[in-house]
This record gives sequence, C-alpha cells and structure tokens, in this order.
Amino acid sequence: MKEPVHVLAAANRNYILPLTVMLVSVAANFDPQRELVLHIVSNDVTEKDKKDVRQSIAMNRPNLERTAIHWHTFDPALLKGLPVFSYFSPEVYAGLIGLTLLPPDLDRVVVLDCDVIVLRDIAEINDLPIGPKMVYAAQDVATPFVSSRMGIFNYAERGIPPKTKMFNSGVVVYDLQRYRRENMTMRIFEYMALNTKKAKQQDQAGLNALLVGEWAELDHRWNQGFDTLFYDLWKTAGYSRKEWARVRDQPYIVHFSGEKKPWQKGRRGPRYSYFFKYLNRSVFKGSLPGHPVLESTIGFRAYYCLWALATKLRKLQKHLPTPNLTEPIMSTTTG
Repeated sequence: MKEPVHVLAAANRNYILPLTVMLVSVAANFDPQRELVLHIVSNDVTEKDKKDVRQSIAMNRPNLERTAIHWHTFDPALLKGLPVFSYFSPEVYAGLIGLTLLPPDLDRVVVLDCDVIVLRDIAEINDLPIGPKMVYAAQDVATPFVSSRMGIFNYAERGIPPKTKMFNSGVVVYDLQRYRRENMTMRIFEYMALNTKKAKQQDQAGLNALLVGEWAELDHRWNQGFDTLFYDLWKTAGYSRKEWARVRDQPYIVHFSGEKKPWQKGRRGPRYSYFFKYLNRSVFKGSLPGHPVLESTIGFRAYYCLWALATKLRKLQKHLPTPNLTEPIMSTTTG
C-alpha cells in the first residue's frame, strides 16, 4: 500500500472559490485507491466554506473515506513586519507557516498556490525521491535568475553567482523533516523583515535567497505559468523553442500567475477553460459569468494560436503611425 499524499494550501475567504476549484482539480485527477490528505491554512473561513470544499471534493472523489481534510489556523502576529507587494495580502506567507503546523512525523508535502489547476495525478511529484535537495520546484520563467529585474536584490552580497536560477513557489515539494529541522520558515521571515524596503517579491524572494543550491528542478509542465505563453521570456531563461512548445502544449499544472485571474470579472485569456472545467465540477458551478465557450470548443492549442495572433496585431496597431487627416492623402495637378 502506497503512503498517503499530503497537499498543503493557504487562503483567506477572498480566495475560497479558487481554493475549492484547485482542490477539485487535485481530487479529480488523483488515484481513487490512494489516500489523499488535504491541509488548508486559513484564519477566516466559515463552516459553510468548509462544507462547500468538502462537498465539492466529494463530487469528484466518490470514495471520500480515502480523503482527509484538515483546517489549520495560525497566529497573525507572525505576519507582522513582512513586506507585501502589488495585489497580494499578508496571507501570502501563510503557506510557509503551514509547513510548521503539519504532523511532526510527516516526511514530505506538496504545496500548491490557490491559482493553479492540476491536470495530472499530483502523486507523481510527491513520490520523487527525498534528498539530497530540500525542495523540488520549477524555474521561474519571468524571473529566471537571481540577477533578474525582480530577482534577489542582494545576491552579490550573499555570494550568489548572478546566473543562479530562481524557482517559482507556486508548486513546491518539500523535504519537510529537513526544512523544519533547519527552521527555514523563521529564517525566511527574518530575512524578509530585515529587507522590507528592498525585497522585490514576497515568500518566493525569501525561499530563493535562503535555498540557493537546495532545490532540484521539476519539469516545467508541473508549473505552466502565464509567462510560459511568451517565447521571448523562455529564450532569456535559456530554453529552446522545442522545450517551450512542449510545456506550452502539454501542461500538467496550469498556474494563473500574475495579476489576471480567471475568476475575476471581465477577465479573458488563454487556458481559462481549464479553470471553468473544474469550477463546473464544484458547488460553485454556474456562479461565474464569462465561460470561455470558444476555448472550450476548439481546445486550448487552437485558442492560443488565435490569442497570440490577436496580441501581435494589437501591438502592431499600437506602433503604426497615425495618419494626419488634416492633409490631403495625395495631390494632383492639371494642365
């Protein structure tokens, strides 16, 4: 009998819908004979929220006796003094706190952001050999190196070579025993608190600053972020067009990284059909307008080609000179 797979996620009430949809995608693609243990870190969810999550998972995993859901709370004072940027909330650090709340005998855990959709059995990365590295993760395409614009501001001071790769923290497999033995969460929080005005990212900055040389690379298909759709970014990171096309067309986990999210009003973009597929397998079915009918009908690959072409045309139009309509287009003479 294979060991249970433990998955950790963190969310406040504002993210209860995407959290539920993400967990549904995990459950729907998970081995029905294997035990799945879900750990959710949140301080403000209601009993109704918990019921919605459980009911949604039950809709996709008939043998619910092989599924356990544990809710964890934390001391909000732990977030005091930590920098927050852009559209994020302080709870972005709650996942790191969650790593300290799990059972003491647990060896490994898969941590997922709420803005991902899992399309494959998550056990495949859970079952990777533990060690010698502390974590498994995929390189961040938008910030591929510590010396990138949004990288580690003090990489040189810390003796980190500029071309050292950075990983994305949206999908991470942890050697939990070692991570906790080395008190990594508190060390990351101390680093972030000391650099509130200089750090350029949240938890991802601290993880990458302190785990240099301590992470093994996952196949990028396990974390297909929005930036994956742009080949220019892949070239910067040093990958071939063939590698890019494979990750673009065959995602195992779709990550809606960046500010635009498929559950937000008025948002449109490629890959949204993946989100709505699992939304419609939850208690939130029909709760959001704007179902991506075209992408759902023709498939992501075809829709992506149309989207990419439209994006190029918009950019081209933006750079075309504006004609001066006060002057004649041509002049003629008569004699």
